[in-house]
Amino acid sequence: MKRTNILFIMADQWHHLDFGYRGHPVVRTPNLDRLAAASVNFTHAYAQNAFCLPSRASILTGQYLRTHREYGFTGLFGEDTPCLPERLQQRGDYTFHVGKHHCNPFGDRLGFDEFIPTLPEDMYQATDPEATYMAWCRKNGLPYPHDQVHGDDYRAVFPPAPLESGGTPLKMYGASVVPLEKSIERYTADRAIEFLERPRRGTPFYLSVSFDRPHGPWSPSPEDMAMYDPATIPLPARLTPEQLDRMPAHIVKYVRESKAGVAQMGEAGMRRLLSLYYALCTRVDAEIGRVLDALERSGQADQTAIVFCTDHGDMAGRLGVFDKHSNKIYHDDIIRTPLLLKPPGEGGQARQVSRSVELIDIFPTLCELAGIDPRGMLLDGRSLLTRPGGKDAPWAGTAFSESYAIKTVIHEGWKLIYYVNHDEGELFHLREDPQEHDNLYYRPECRAKRIELLAKLVGFYTPAPSEKRQAYIRSLFDDSEPVSRGSMGRLFKWDKGIVEGDGFWQIIEEGYRLTAIPFDGVFRLEKLDGGRPTDGLTWNYAAVDETDRLEAMLGKLVDVIAGKIRPISLMTGSPEERANMLLCRGFGLC
Repeated sequence: MKRTNILFIMADQWHHLDFGYRGHPVVRTPNLDRLAAASVNFTHAYAQNAFCLPSRASILTGQYLRTHREYGFTGLFGEDTPCLPERLQQRGDYTFHVGKHHCNPFGDRLGFDEFIPTLPEDMYQATDPEATYMAWCRKNGLPYPHDQVHGDDYRAVFPPAPLESGGTPLKMYGASVVPLEKSIERYTADRAIEFLERPRRGTPFYLSVSFDRPHGPWSPSPEDMAMYDPATIPLPARLTPEQLDRMPAHIVKYVRESKAGVAQMGEAGMRRLLSLYYALCTRVDAEIGRVLDALERSGQADQTAIVFCTDHGDMAGRLGVFDKHSNKIYHDDIIRTPLLLKPPGEGGQARQVSRSVELIDIFPTLCELAGIDPRGMLLDGRSLLTRPGGKDAPWAGTAFSESYAIKTVIHEGWKLIYYVNHDEGELFHLREDPQEHDNLYYRPECRAKRIELLAKLVGFYTPAPSEKRQAYIRSLFDDSEPVSRGSMGRLFKWDKGIVEGDGFWQIIEEGYRLTAIPFDGVFRLEKLDGGRPTDGLTWNYAAVDETDRLEAMLGKLVDVIAGKIRPISLMTGSPEERANMLLCRGFGLC
């Protein structure tokens, strides 16, 4: 029996709708359309973070950020943290990576037999320093870094005649000086093709091909600059003034002041910007096509599972702005991603899955395809092949995405974006408002839905204890029969503050007590009299009375739980953002 090969293709920062197979009216992606025609297309896949490294960490560990605790760009994973390529390498696969990796917290557990980086910060992990994009550029007459290499601080060559906004040059946007045959996209595909053309002796492979773009710099090679006529590019709908007024202040600021936004550069400028981004999308698609063709020529396509995804999205003109805005916007434009899965075998048949899935599900899925038993690995994800199906409707089920101080839950067509220790927030009914234009967070009639989703967040951050402990906790709060120890409240005479109990929480303040037992879905609010509950005054989140107090106490509980997470690292920018992160408030980078 032949063992399954894995081809894992990733691109960086690509809006989930900007593909031909997703019905975009302009963007051309014929090769990914071809792959989609033979794949399972997960139309509602969510990244666990809105920034590159933490999102990639979740993909490669199969864990939520709350578990691996990588909220920034540094730190070091523990030795018990799962690592997908390392596990495949231990199985006996030959593991090969080319392109952007951007996940240095794995350190000495990288897991690749050959690692060929294109990103400057990945160079120190190269298995052969002479087999990197940096070494290749310098051997072929190019400086490195150049104007196709991110990030901004590294670049030695700037595009001539960059785009302008309000008279200010946008140095990340413009025609590259690098010809197509030496571009970062062509280099990445060429190394993958060379690998596929090697003679094989029955050893299964894990081939990771990670394209650095369409993440910035948005600088196509000269041959690609005329690929899209800006005049033919339609612009996404913008927020009305009334809709903008209901958004949090930081989003209002981006819409009005972003240099890469319609408000500052005008509609013509945004169309020009999108023409650069679309050209990169189509270029990456073309190079993916070359890799897929090489796989077919190798005679190994039938034994190879193929996955395509991105680490996160881009606003790509939605709301009138561009870019990902540094982990501060958690709209679907940023955290929803494409995800295609083609199992091995001849003649794959297209199938669409609309329920919510998460990128942490890729790890256990590939384990199942590779015949690896995931038991014993600390995985939060579930295999896309055997996970419980449920109804297959848009946004059916639940997904989570987070930064250190922005907590997002998508549940059964609703979405809550909660800013820790802050009074702003976002609530969207995605089935009625998929563009996320109408923020319902401040509407009194939506309080019950906010409370329901806050309860989901409390449950998400409260792992269920053992069955034995669950039974004991239930007994502590069971007042149906008098017992010698009494209820939890009477036994300990708690009358203020917040307590936790390995599976439950209590908050007592201003004469009210909230008891949260997430593993049973219990969120009970009681009015106290002299430190004891008054008979007949118990509410749950579906009730109308006292729901404002219940919402406030649930929000405080989320704030407390968020502040208890001990991150491996945090990524902050300005002094204000750093202060926000130290206080676990919602507007730092991570």
